[in-house]
Formats: sequence, C-alpha cells, structure tokens
Amino acid sequence: MEPGLALSTRYDVTPVPFEPLPVAIRVFAVPSTVEKEEREERKVSRKRREPQRSLVFDTETTTDASQRLNFGIWRYYVDRRTGLPGKFCVEEGIFYADDLPERYPEGFAVLLRYVETHESDVAPGRDTRLQFLSRSEFVEKAIWRKAHEHRATVVGFNLPFDLSRLAISSSETRRRKGRTTMVGGHSLRLFENERYRLRVDWKSVDSKRTLMSFTTAHGATDPTRGHFLDLRTLSFALTDRGHSLESACGAFGVPYEKRPVVHGTITEEYVTYCREDVQATAKLYTAAVAEYRRHPID
Repeated sequence: MEPGLALSTRYDVTPVPFEPLPVAIRVFAVPSTVEKEEREERKVSRKRREPQRSLVFDTETTTDASQRLNFGIWRYYVDRRTGLPGKFCVEEGIFYADDLPERYPEGFAVLLRYVETHESDVAPGRDTRLQFLSRSEFVEKAIWRKAHEHRATVVGFNLPFDLSRLAISSSETRRRKGRTTMVGGHSLRLFENERYRLRVDWKSVDSKRTLMSFTTAHGATDPTRGHFLDLRTLSFALTDRGHSLESACGAFGVPYEKRPVVHGTITEEYVTYCREDVQATAKLYTAAVAEYRRHPID
C-alpha cells in the first residue's frame, strides 16, 4: 500500500429475501402415574374373572372297596361374559363305565331306557336329547375338547374323587420340566392312547385343599394347566366350615334336599338323584362365585 492512500471498506446492506423452512421436532409424551393406573383398571374391568365355559359333573360308583365307576351325569354351561357362571346350560348327558354293559347289563339297560324316555334340562332353543356316552367318549369329548381345548372350568363337589373315577390307572407324579409342586401326588391316566393326550395331576395339601392341573400333551403348541374348581374347598374358604353338598347349598341359600336312594344300584330313581345332585352343584357354583366376588381379593 502506497503512503497517503486510505483503506476504505464498502458493505452491501441490501436486504436478501428468504423463505421460511418447516421445522420438525420429535417429542415423547410421558403418561402420568394416574393415567397408567386408570388404563390398567380399564383392562381389568374388561377381563372376565371366571372362564365363560363350565363343565359340571358327578359320578356314581359301586359300594365295595374299589368304588368303581358305574355312571355319571354332566352339564355344560356357556355363560355371558358379564354374568355369573353356571346359568346357561347348553348340554346335559349321562356317561357310563366302559365295562358296564358286560359287568352290569341290567343297570346299562336302565340307562338306555332313561335316555329314551327323558329330556335334558337345558336352556330354550337347545337340543333336549340327553347325551349318552361311554367313559372313553366322555373324557375325549368333555375333558379333552371342552376342558382342555375350550378352557372350560371343571367343577365338582369333592372333585378329586370324581376325577379319579374317570381314570383307567394312576401313578405317582413326577418332576416335569422343573415343576416340583405336584411331586408326590397322583397322576391320573384318562386316555388309552396317551401319546397326544394328557393326564390330570392332583396333590392333596390337607383335608380341605387339593392342587389340580393338566399335564402337557405331546406336541401341544398351546399348553394349559386347566381350570379346576372343587366347591368343597371354595365353600370351606368362604364359610370356614366343612360341608357336604347338601349343607353347602343351605349355607349359600340354594334350596336342595337329597332324595333317599340305595347306593350302588342303577335305577331310574337313582339316575334322577344324580341329575339333581349335578343341578344343585351348578347352582351352588353360581351362588359361591357370587359370594366370592363380594370380597376385595386381587
């Protein structure tokens, strides 16, 4: 730079036009604790506490030491999701021991006549014919199809005894895939061909409580432990007293009085007696569950 020359700087202050650009901001909403609790309460309220389907049954046996199965009665209920269970009966039937036609042909003939001359006590619009199945057919169509595949609750009064009458053999329960709860109990074999069927395991805790569950069938893709309800246990839990079926019905306001019969035989009156037992069991089931729901038990 030569001496005497001044350095000058020129700035251009002409405004430059511009266009606005959209800006995206990513945010994460954190729900409050109250909102979480309200959402969980809505889920619980939509979920039915008892299974929608129920299989109620009772067995009648010989009076000797073996107490072998003679016959039994079952009732199958499919109830509304918002109502009490054991209200809408869609099927009723009689099942008999596989060897009954040879062992007790007179009794088997009585059952045949009974089915031909009596109707089932089912909801309006349902088939009024009494179903008639052998023990093998009953465990396949009721225990396997209804209780296992359709997740029906198996209901009875002194249920372990009735389940054991359906068994063709039993053994001591074994450890199954780390489960030790049932070890030392009883494993009931219900099916002749067990490869793709299951057993029922049960173990007595004390004189009033029994644990029960299905084993896992071979090849099962959706195994379930099943739903079992012994009303003898539930009535004791709700009243703190041991009950017979008749006294439990009285405790829960279910009118029922057993008719006098001769046990170990098969007569028309005795079949009616067993049907009345199962009807009373179903009504007790409804009343006991209604009482249970009154208690704030999670």
